[in-house]
Amino acid sequence: MVVTHKRKSGLRKALIIGATAAALSLFPAKTTYGQTLESQRHDVRSLDNIEYLQEGVAKIAQPALSHEDSLHIFNPFIQPNDSTLVAYGSGDANKDNKIDLEDYSTIQLILGNKTHEEFGEFHGWDYNTINSMLGSREFDRADVDGDGVITQTDADLVLKYINKEIQYLPGHWNKLKTRQEREDWLDKCLKIDWTSNVKYNDPNWICVDSEFQTITNTTGLRTLDNVPSKYNLTDNGRFNLPIYGVAIDGPNNFGHTLIGVVIGDNPLKWESWKLKESEDDNDVKIGEWNMPTNSKVIIAGIYKKGPGFDLTEFNIDAQGTPSLTYTNPNLVLTRPEPVLVQEDENKPVPVPWVNQNYPNPFSSSTTIEYSVPQPQRVSLEVFNSQGQKLESLVDNEMQDSGKHSIRLNAGKYASGLYFYKLKAEDKDSKPYTQTKKMMIVK
Repeated sequence: MVVTHKRKSGLRKALIIGATAAALSLFPAKTTYGQTLESQRHDVRSLDNIEYLQEGVAKIAQPALSHEDSLHIFNPFIQPNDSTLVAYGSGDANKDNKIDLEDYSTIQLILGNKTHEEFGEFHGWDYNTINSMLGSREFDRADVDGDGVITQTDADLVLKYINKEIQYLPGHWNKLKTRQEREDWLDKCLKIDWTSNVKYNDPNWICVDSEFQTITNTTGLRTLDNVPSKYNLTDNGRFNLPIYGVAIDGPNNFGHTLIGVVIGDNPLKWESWKLKESEDDNDVKIGEWNMPTNSKVIIAGIYKKGPGFDLTEFNIDAQGTPSLTYTNPNLVLTRPEPVLVQEDENKPVPVPWVNQNYPNPFSSSTTIEYSVPQPQRVSLEVFNSQGQKLESLVDNEMQDSGKHSIRLNAGKYASGLYFYKLKAEDKDSKPYTQTKKMMIVK
């Protein structure tokens, strides 16, 4: 039976809210630690004193939110930041809140495929400004595939998105269609996030600290006032993911905190939630030490509105079966249908592009695929590492729109690094060029 009612500000809500206040050292928490290995690694908190701490979290996030923000918070499906592109891996590499050729150009600069001068023509940035950005988190959004590094694959994905060959990028959370896509991106972001690197045998850093820091980095705090210095606010909202706090109220005064994300389509179903241990990013399963049977599981927001709000609550019985016992009456229960349009109203015109050759490296021959959006004159040329032109695979030919491929025979070339350059133009536009590397190994 699902119960919907006004919650009392008692133990169930205070567990996660009070634990957060304790972590923020606003009040002197009375904490007990057991002697087992697990209780040495994670805090097992005396629940009798948690209500005493609830007032503290209200002091962290005093500003009330607007009606729109309140509705936004209670929608567990969508990104919390107003702009979906303000997020790790969004593809908006130059941070102008749209995805276009300038973002592709930015990634090419990062990869060394464009000079500072070529890049500056797009942005009007000087050499020192560009250099200061390279190697910093300024280019977080360029890691489109979420593997932690920026490669040609990221540039190719951006170009495919611009050309409308794909409808969304892996980090476009609001547009992801499947549970697996959401789970994959969540795992990638948590792997990149540094919170789990903090050692949990540090008595000054317990489970609720990891939870709070992870939510800070992934979802973001609305206000940064009164947050103690033990927390790093540099990455506030870096990943723009709708992550919630999870409190476990277990038997024998066991208390623990986790993080939770809706990756399914119904937040009232246990299986729609992905619960993670914020201290090591591992999945959490019923019956394990951090989620014992005969427990209450409270999923709540702890980061934007004091004194906090519960979304759902489940009971786990002695057999490990979860049942829903509470749902917030303002909780959105249906995942919105993704609107598969590009963010910029002035959508960029599709452009030519060339794929990475395959196989690469290669010994005898390789295939190069490319595409042109309309009939254009096309050249495809091969260069050595000194920039000397070796041959033209396509020599200023008028080609139809669509995908094309050509085979390169490497029998006459020695092992080493080579380049191939696509050039496409028509009478109504400037020539478009794109260069990629390839390696011959014999």
